[in-house]
Amino acid sequence: MYEITSFTPKMFKLNNIAFMRKFYSTMLNNKVRIYNAYDSFNVILDFTDISNVSVNGVVYDNMEDLQINLLDVIFSINENANLPDGLISIGDWTNVDGLITIPVGAQWRIDGVTYTNSTEWTTTLPSATTGFYRVDLIVGNKFNTFQVVTGEEDDTTSIPPNILPNTTEVLRVNIFGASFDPEEPPLFNTYVTKKSLAHIIVNTPNNNIVLSINGQEGRNTFRIMATGNGVIKSMSTLFQFNEDGFYSGKIFNIENRSGVNQIIKNNNASGGFECPFLNTEGEDIILKDKEIITYRFDGSLTQMGIIPRTKFIDVTGNLTLTDFHSDKVLKIKATCIITVTSGLRKDFNITAMTIGGSYTAMFVSGIGVTRYSPNGGYKLTQDKMLTMIQDGLNHFEFRGETTV
Repeated sequence: MYEITSFTPKMFKLNNIAFMRKFYSTMLNNKVRIYNAYDSFNVILDFTDISNVSVNGVVYDNMEDLQINLLDVIFSINENANLPDGLISIGDWTNVDGLITIPVGAQWRIDGVTYTNSTEWTTTLPSATTGFYRVDLIVGNKFNTFQVVTGEEDDTTSIPPNILPNTTEVLRVNIFGASFDPEEPPLFNTYVTKKSLAHIIVNTPNNNIVLSINGQEGRNTFRIMATGNGVIKSMSTLFQFNEDGFYSGKIFNIENRSGVNQIIKNNNASGGFECPFLNTEGEDIILKDKEIITYRFDGSLTQMGIIPRTKFIDVTGNLTLTDFHSDKVLKIKATCIITVTSGLRKDFNITAMTIGGSYTAMFVSGIGVTRYSPNGGYKLTQDKMLTMIQDGLNHFEFRGETTV
């Protein structure tokens, strides 16, 4: 356990070692990284699961709460009035075909001042021209509300617009024709708004793709737009090391927007001009549609995590679980039967909760599936929650408020 505690007005402690309150934190896939505000290579905690981190004795179970409470301990605004602009929390925002809703109580910071919306905010984004891409930004301003910055359309790439003065980015929405695909909200300025860091579009649907940032002005996110399944083999190393474009410790993202699965090969580079992907499990990874996988370069590309792009799923009828549902929260909004099938990914897990009404959800086993619940129950009733994980091949453990 990494214990972070307040110490003095100018210092905090990490496992009883004192540091000046001049550190920032960033969150990724339920992991936290703490680094020096003036030297990002000075990292004192590198992408550690949030369940292994406590702040003044409290372990937080979500990234937003941890971010808010952690920054109050590790960074002192009195030490530096130029606290970076950024989103602090946004709550359970929604997107329905371009209708964006942000609930009351979102928080963002501009010029060291925190702002919040006191009323629910909604807007309807217009579609792009058929066959064209566009990126729109939703920004928080100094009037405790939000506004839309509309990007320019293009038939081959998507470049975000420049952010407005006295605002900070809250949501980024990728638009293709009438399809709207918001990105995960950037907690505490995890996005860089330079046009030079727009996505690198990869359209070629074939096997053994070698990614390259040659001539891409320091960009670090590859967006796979191929129309078929592909195999991503490695990354080209035929580019120059420099402060902005390529350096040891740089983070690279691969975002799947193809509509189908893509495969990221493990340790499959060939020759002296390719950099291999070193996946966490030492195996090839299936990157599902709308997922983002993150790597850090240190001679090779080491996997940091996968970010599911859809977290909440409304369940309004019977459901058979597939790999798509892993790492998601099922909101039960009707009485239903949920079937657990064999062959799901080995790290499969879900959280399920009943939302409103006297609904129940019964979890049943498919062929070849075994399960265990401490009280022998697999039913979720009104206003209850459970967690289900795969603990061994086709064996699933249930924890939470189940009944028989």
